[in-house]
Amino acid sequence: MLRTLQIDLFPLQDIHLHPAASGSKPPEKNGKLSEDPESPVKCVSKKSARVLTSDSEDEESMDVEVSTTEKDVKAASDAKAVSVGAVATSGSSQSPDRSPLTASPDIPPAGIPKRKTARKQLPKRKLESVEKREEDDDVQEPAAKRPLPQTDVKSVIKSEEKETESPADKSSEEIKENPSPAPGKSEESAEVSEKCPIDKSPTSAKPPKNIGSFFGTSKQNESQKESDYNPSKSGYHPIKDACWSTEQMVPYLAVARTFEMIENESARLKNIETLSNFLRSVICLSPGDLLPCIYLCLNRLGPAYEGLELGIGETILMKAVAQATGRQLDKIKAEAQEKGDLGLVAESSRGNQRTMFTPPKLTVKGVFNKLKDIARMTGNAAMNKKIDIIKGLFVACRHSEARYIVRALGGKLRIGLAELSVLSAIAQAVSITPPGQSPPDVVLDASKGMSADAKKAFIEENALVLKQTYCELPNYDLVIPALLKHGVKALPQHCKLTPGVPLKPMLAHPTKGVGEVLKRFEEAAFTCEYKYDGERAQIHILENGEVHIYSRNQENNTTKYPDIVGRIPQVRKSTVKSCIFDSEAVAWDPQKKQIQPFQVLTTRKRKDVEASDIKVQVCVYAFDMLYLNGELKKDYLEGLGDTLDLVVIGGYLGKGKRTGMYGGFLLASYDEESEEYQSICKIGTGFTDEDLENHYNFLKDQVIDSPRSYYRWDSAAEPDHWFEPVQVWEVKCADLSISPVHKAAIGLVEDERGISLRFPRFLRIRDDKKPEEATNSFQVAELYKKQQQIQNVSVTEKEDDDFY
Repeated sequence: MLRTLQIDLFPLQDIHLHPAASGSKPPEKNGKLSEDPESPVKCVSKKSARVLTSDSEDEESMDVEVSTTEKDVKAASDAKAVSVGAVATSGSSQSPDRSPLTASPDIPPAGIPKRKTARKQLPKRKLESVEKREEDDDVQEPAAKRPLPQTDVKSVIKSEEKETESPADKSSEEIKENPSPAPGKSEESAEVSEKCPIDKSPTSAKPPKNIGSFFGTSKQNESQKESDYNPSKSGYHPIKDACWSTEQMVPYLAVARTFEMIENESARLKNIETLSNFLRSVICLSPGDLLPCIYLCLNRLGPAYEGLELGIGETILMKAVAQATGRQLDKIKAEAQEKGDLGLVAESSRGNQRTMFTPPKLTVKGVFNKLKDIARMTGNAAMNKKIDIIKGLFVACRHSEARYIVRALGGKLRIGLAELSVLSAIAQAVSITPPGQSPPDVVLDASKGMSADAKKAFIEENALVLKQTYCELPNYDLVIPALLKHGVKALPQHCKLTPGVPLKPMLAHPTKGVGEVLKRFEEAAFTCEYKYDGERAQIHILENGEVHIYSRNQENNTTKYPDIVGRIPQVRKSTVKSCIFDSEAVAWDPQKKQIQPFQVLTTRKRKDVEASDIKVQVCVYAFDMLYLNGELKKDYLEGLGDTLDLVVIGGYLGKGKRTGMYGGFLLASYDEESEEYQSICKIGTGFTDEDLENHYNFLKDQVIDSPRSYYRWDSAAEPDHWFEPVQVWEVKCADLSISPVHKAAIGLVEDERGISLRFPRFLRIRDDKKPEEATNSFQVAELYKKQQQIQNVSVTEKEDDDFY
């Protein structure tokens, strides 16, 4: 009799049947069906090796063996598995009334336990009796409500053989019917009738775990962008080429990458451009991080007179690197001696280290604050706390960050970036990308459209203003916020010499002899002063009576000279509210009434000196009054004559406190020969609030749509409003200089460049003069030539810089 087998749920390649004794029942244990101990599928959590290799064997490995008694199972396990053809001829009989697939869902088929596959979602089935399996199965019953196509055994066999040979070759329809197969079982599919619905409860298909999943992962694109950050590229865009977004904190990796570019480049101008590009991005995206970025570039934690120092020795750094990276201290020392740079050792050690979890990325503010915390720690346990902070920084380092953190802690960045270069980069950054802009009128490149010479002069002019301001107020904590708020042009108005903040002293240039000095001051009256062999003492008297003493390097020496501090109130007049004067403190012998050598002064204790312990007395020789009762020293050149009388031809709209009026003005001299007004300077200082209001009320009625044809000016100095030439102002300045931007006296000193005023200051309105009676171009040229620093100075000597 031909026996057929209907497979409604399980794939044929997964179910092979052995001939079993008719009428046998599965063994019971305590009233419950027991699993076949020899069945390879009895363990839910573990599959038999035969199951894994069933497709490669010649149909001898069985995925599921159905037996009814323990004896039959044992016999069946010794026998060879029947082929699919044998299944067709000797398969179990089936009840004509009910298919095994439509049996009660509470009892599974005999010998087939629940498995952890896609079948796990199927409802349980009631156990069919063995007798029904033995019944005649000549008439095949279709599945309820969802009939399967009637197929003969041969078609089923061919289908099974086809699927067994190529389990991966499935049709698109089969894939759609089983969209979420279990991992590794893509060939399994199941058709379920409506009487045997599939459990809809979701299953979590977790990806296989690997060792990488135990380590923190970062966003690949973002990390790649940060590691590839290059501020030295040509055509740098401060927003598109940055490796962080608006309002995000600047990543420390951006600073490290900037340092890398500078370290690998020897050209000073290129390094200034690289740093300025980075600072432009900071100004655009995270202006609040500009101050810590500048301090990190200078490897400082604050103004010099605050005395914040890290105080981390190389031995402590090596210990911290070893503990943070898990390396032996001896190996760290040996490698540092070989490479000559502990920063490179820390970078390579950190690059080979793996962590269980990725720590938060280092930011500029975070690193800067940690460094300040280290500098402020004192006490017995301070060193251990410092090491803990350093270890925390090392663990979070990426790429070259460890190199520059170690160097910063050691006190030397070793990238060849001097403070003058940093100041030049700041000036270039704020010139090209002005701070304080509001969308949508944002200018990312203010030099666009300028010629190379005009751009250079534009940047140099701003750099001069910034450097002069920093000389008078060497405190980035005060200068940078004012720069961001008011711009570089308005810095002199908001950052002035202030008692309590030491300014940079004017230092002398060494010469080859007296002859060079006489040549430089030939035909000029000059005075010589004795050079005292002592220590520079810049003495500040504040309005509250406090006395501060600073060195030439802005170090606070107040505690070093308690005798001077105690003597000041005795010589201070009642009319002096506040002042700053420069002096020299020299060792003094009160018995002999004479100055002692400098070496005697060096024997004094440097800090926390008690007046009772002083053995070396000092005498103070004051030689320069810089500030008195709110007034600055009159440092403007008297050699310029009375003053300059200039014409107002343009105005710049004010910002901040000057919003709603003009904050600056464009002035011009008059050229009688060409009958034109030639620009000579921008002016924004010397005005009171009342002056600004009066100027605005008068000049708003003189506004014209475009400059007159007889105005000569450069686009780099274009004002917001043009005025009729109707008013003359009296102006004082520090000196005159050659300018490619301004056009006064052009052709009289140099063919292509004019003359401009340095640090002009408004004095008063000259109502008694007409615009044509203003200072003319010939007078401007003569004033320039008569300057003492211009006379008898060669081109090379002009390059001398008294900034330091």
